Amino acid sequence: MTLMTLEETGGAANKVEDLLKTMVVYSDRAAASKVLTVQQRVLQQFVPGCPVRTAWWAMESLKDEVLFETSSRHAAEVDLLFIALTVSGELPQKIKAWLATVLTRNSRPDLALVVLLGTANNPPAEVNLLDNYLHEQSRHAGIDCFIYWHQQMSSSETSFLADVRHILADAPDCSCVPADRGGGEPRWGINE
Repeated sequence: MTLMTLEETGGAANKVEDLLKTMVVYSDRAAASKVLTVQQRVLQQFVPGCPVRTAWWAMESLKDEVLFETSSRHAAEVDLLFIALTVSGELPQKIKAWLATVLTRNSRPDLALVVLLGTANNPPAEVNLLDNYLHEQSRHAGIDCFIYWHQQMSSSETSFLADVRHILADAPDCSCVPADRGGGEPRWGINE
């Protein structure tokens, strides 16, 4: 997967302020697939029809100093931050350091953190040390934090690209041209 890709949904926005900025940091293909589903549901329920820009960052990219710095600066300016990880007990040190940097730099008063934690075993039945750590970091930064544990399918059991195609097929048409133009071939150009 690429280190970072941008996607926009809901059509072109006239102003940057009209755009909901989201960011996803994911550990692997299975985690990315899970966040696609959850992100779609959250956005449809709470901000239907709002144009969205999402930046996708692989957790692996945070090992590079330049990409760590760039992604943490970018994350400090988003409205909704998703972290999707497959974990086996605690957060990787690189994610802890990155999250601390992002929360320190946060410039958005309404930032919300959504953490999706996948585990090969059954999800914990009660609040654990990892939940406490994430809630404490968020509380200290003055942001909302939502944690969702789930049993993670292996990367071979899920198809990230199939999930993307399925979600995009259900997405509204992003063009600014009315669907019915009174016949003729649709044309796309700078003056159209």
